[in-house]
Amino acid sequence: GTNLLGIKAVIAEAYERIHRSNLVGMGVLPFQFMRNDNRKSLKLLGSEKVSITGIANKLKPQGKYKAQIFYANGKNITIDLKLLVNTATEVEYLLNGGILQYVLKNIAKKSKAQKIDVKITNKIWKSMIGAYIDYEYRNFRKK
Repeated sequence: GTNLLGIKAVIAEAYERIHRSNLVGMGVLPFQFMRNDNRKSLKLLGSEKVSITGIANKLKPQGKYKAQIFYANGKNITIDLKLLVNTATEVEYLLNGGILQYVLKNIAKKSKAQKIDVKITNKIWKSMIGAYIDYEYRNFRKK
């Protein structure tokens, strides 16, 4: 998804709840402009580079962070951003790269602690995927 494309953060003027939650679930930081800043007032065209400081393992719900915007003409400015993360659990999702990675890491931890054979889980998972692919292929062939 988004994270695989190299997108680590999104800055917006506002979010619908579901979009904010989806970003967190994919391991992408949802930031919001503060004060009267917005894409128009900052004259953002899409060619700018943005560097957000203070986020390396220092994420906190509703935290305030600085972003430096580097314009193509050589000008740069610093603005304030708000991290739209509501809970410590969401911070954990982000630190792990998303909810899927978070869940998989926890399963791996439990399997080591309880000495569960992870290979069995992998076999079940692969057979589920295989059955789904087979089902999709058969439905495609009918069309």
